[in-house]
Amino acid sequence: MDNAMTKKHYEALARILSSQMCDAEMETCQHTVRLITRDIADYLATENPRFDRSRFLKACGLESAS
Repeated sequence: MDNAMTKKHYEALARILSSQMCDAEMETCQHTVRLITRDIADYLATENPRFDRSRFLKACGLESAS
């Protein structure tokens, strides 16, 4: 059985992270969610050479991929 992540998994992660971005009321909390989101994107990029980091970050509610 193949345990590779699919587009469905990436989309679910983006929805979860995006919802946390919207719910984070305090600036420090928002900053932490942004850092975690970028770390997850970095990891996913190492696991899948076709992973589009910029597209994922945008789906998570981050405008910039930096």
